Amino acid sequence: MLLDLNRALMTRLADAGLPPEKLIYFQIDGAGSSSAVMLNMLRDSARLERLGCHLLDSRDAFGISRTTNAVGQGALIYIDNFVGTGDQFCVARDTATKYVIGTFSEFLLVPSICEEGLHKMGEVGIEPFAGHLHSKAERPLHDNSAILVLTCNDRRYIV
Repeated sequence: MLLDLNRALMTRLADAGLPPEKLIYFQIDGAGSSSAVMLNMLRDSARLERLGCHLLDSRDAFGISRTTNAVGQGALIYIDNFVGTGDQFCVARDTATKYVIGTFSEFLLVPSICEEGLHKMGEVGIEPFAGHLHSKAERPLHDNSAILVLTCNDRRYIV
């Protein structure tokens, strides 16, 4: 899924005039994050380094400044496996973007994102490329869900 999402994003960016050399991929590290694993898998499967893409760690202030200054303009592409509310992601992203020099559009490659995270990405101006939108209705314990139904005395209750 991640490879397909990346292929679609790279095609869109190429159509907009951004070659792979203008793409900067970020692993976003936070507590329990598997972003680095996701980026490594994508790096190998999509041959990102061979294409000339740049790969960075969101905690590498010097690398971010040096690379974005050299590239000048392009796209920042964040990688993660799941985004819930988007809060944890935004804390790491806000720290990383302090060191960005130049003009960059921002994208998020993620196999699964919750509705709340999708909304948060819109608020901060990041366009997500997600394989699955995890809706509130899909979560059995969420108030907006009707997945759990209780039957008692031939009456049905949505829990």
